[in-house]
Amino acid sequence: MLERRLAVRIERAVGHDKFRRYFEGAARFRLVGHGVEVAVPTAFHAQWLGRHFGDCVAEAVRAEAGAAEVRWLADPAAFDAAEVNAHAVERASAAETAVGAAGATPADRAAGATPPAPAAGRPAGRLRSGERQAREHRRSLEEFIVGRSNRLAFNAALALAESRAEAGFRVLFLHGDCGVGKTHLLQGVADRYERTHPGGKVRCITGERFANEYIASVHAGTIDSFRRRYRGLDLLCIDDVHFLGGKEKTQSEFLHTFNALELGGARVVIASDGGPRQIASLSQQLVSRFMSGMVVQIDRPERALREAIAREIARRRGLDLDPSAVEIVVNESHGSVRELEGALARVEALVRLVPGVTPADARGVITGGVVRTALGEAGQPRLRRPVRVGTVIEAAAEAFGVTPSDVLGTGRHKRVVLARAVAAYLARTMTSHSFPEIARALGRVHHSTIVTAFQRLARQIEAGEVCDAGPEFDGVALADLCDRVKAEVLRRSETAA
Repeated sequence: MLERRLAVRIERAVGHDKFRRYFEGAARFRLVGHGVEVAVPTAFHAQWLGRHFGDCVAEAVRAEAGAAEVRWLADPAAFDAAEVNAHAVERASAAETAVGAAGATPADRAAGATPPAPAAGRPAGRLRSGERQAREHRRSLEEFIVGRSNRLAFNAALALAESRAEAGFRVLFLHGDCGVGKTHLLQGVADRYERTHPGGKVRCITGERFANEYIASVHAGTIDSFRRRYRGLDLLCIDDVHFLGGKEKTQSEFLHTFNALELGGARVVIASDGGPRQIASLSQQLVSRFMSGMVVQIDRPERALREAIAREIARRRGLDLDPSAVEIVVNESHGSVRELEGALARVEALVRLVPGVTPADARGVITGGVVRTALGEAGQPRLRRPVRVGTVIEAAAEAFGVTPSDVLGTGRHKRVVLARAVAAYLARTMTSHSFPEIARALGRVHHSTIVTAFQRLARQIEAGEVCDAGPEFDGVALADLCDRVKAEVLRRSETAA
């Protein structure tokens, strides 16, 4: 447990990428007397890691073990794959030397800056500090957890990053709600492309940064330099492109940049909250260019994917959740990955900061009761406004492509029947209304029909059955469909005037 807690704290201090590159599999922590011994594969590891991360490790040791002494020890016998991490440290050391030779600032040297080795043909000294930091914190495709809702987007991103011939496209446009993984995929493409195309020119930015750099270059009279910087790229990844909406001159410059990249055979990956035609005040020329590539929508994560992501986030935070705890976190966080991260951050804060909350379990497993305490009563989000049955009916009807009047009517089409059952199920689980009240809201004379619909859908969800309401719902679990409608109900309830 000590090693896990130290690892979590050090990872927070140095960043996930640096921790994975230099510590994971290359450091063992042992409590010895009044101090902690850090075993590493080689003496070079001990010297290099101690010099660059000694303060972070010492602070983590004091916080977790109450010890003041940290001793670095070379112990090759304790590591099976020492050579892998040794190479990582050696490359970082060589890069550090190159940066110093190119003129690293005293502040960089004092802070122990450790940029990764530069790509071939690109001197490390020419990388701006902001770009270097952004690269170090890029997420990778290996870390991306794939499920039904994001599999197409992931496969498209991987094919483009590796320049596969079968991909058949050089422009990828990703869109979806906030927190579904667009930025992760964008950064993952840049990371994979740089590793599979040494010497390739890659730039990963936001729409806001592109606009700011363009405006600054116009004011400074350096527009030619700006254009050379962007139009000579092999891969451009631009996030939040919807920021360009309404900015006519910036859109015009981006259009010319896009055309130049396309003519030069470069690849472009774009991410936005909405599809190309949904971005307000975007020129038709840009819409046309975006639509010429592969356009993929990333849906909200389904329940199975949320469970896998929750377990991975918990693992990174050093939290061991039992199945009931995972279920509560997943039920709480039905909209995005960020909601999962926020929920688990609250759980971790409670466990770390409030003594005696964790169960008296030698394994330190966190139970559902602890999660409920951290997330609030029954792990349910607290709304500023109560949920209306009418809102549930509207959201359920929209999800199945029918009208609220269809749901309230007597039609027996598959979609209508299922929309009615979902409305009844969510009205009962999300509101305080009784079955007779829900029956009246749904235009039913006898509430027994609502009870039957509720019980039947509850059994189907428990059995893991999938939706049978048309080809667009093929393979979609009823539980995921209810979660999707529930998220929309909560959104509408929160934003209601």
